[in-house]
Amino acid sequence: MNPVSHKPTGCFLIGVVGQDTTCDGNALIGSVSDDPYDIRTFLKEVRSPGKLDHIGTELISTTDHTLTERGYFARPGETTRGLNNAGLAFTCAMILEDESFERPEGLTPYADLTDRMMRSCHGVDDAVALFKSHGAVTPAYTVLLADASANLVQMEVGSFGVEVLHRYSRSDPGIVLSINCYQSQVLEKYNTPDSRLTNLENNNAARLERGRQLAKQYHGKFDVAILAAI
Repeated sequence: MNPVSHKPTGCFLIGVVGQDTTCDGNALIGSVSDDPYDIRTFLKEVRSPGKLDHIGTELISTTDHTLTERGYFARPGETTRGLNNAGLAFTCAMILEDESFERPEGLTPYADLTDRMMRSCHGVDDAVALFKSHGAVTPAYTVLLADASANLVQMEVGSFGVEVLHRYSRSDPGIVLSINCYQSQVLEKYNTPDSRLTNLENNNAARLERGRQLAKQYHGKFDVAILAAI
């Protein structure tokens, strides 16, 4: 069974928050994923007695082989994006790490932490603390977090650490954009050569630039409908 190919990638994340940025100052996050045609996205509800419940998305293979058997980055049953009943939401995009770097052993699975996050975290600070307590995860992702108190965080997590790129809020407005590579100065060297923003054959840079254009175009007008249209 050949593993699923991710070249080129095409995911895009956007997060907005704050007065004069969104229509009401609240934090909004949105994403577009680029999965193969034979992997479908389903909406699910997850009940956790004694803990927080959440709704989220799950990727399901439509072939005779599971995601794991196909070598896919997401695992069966994983919540790939979610919103819990405390008002904490997340979305993410995979990052391809350069395999020439030696990875530490015993890394925590990313999906284990997002599962714990949805069941136990009430805000972005709780979520960041959870990831930082583990230091590194596998596989690597760029993650956007938003909560009911109008906080927004852009974070990158992977084999070589956890980095918070930006934190914004209702009183400290901001817009964040993510694609399928590290953008932080600390982690960007771990990108595969194919995914680096300097590689003109990859569309990461083009998607990031288009996101900047849209951010400028809709500044102060962002709401759910505009995010969905993007």
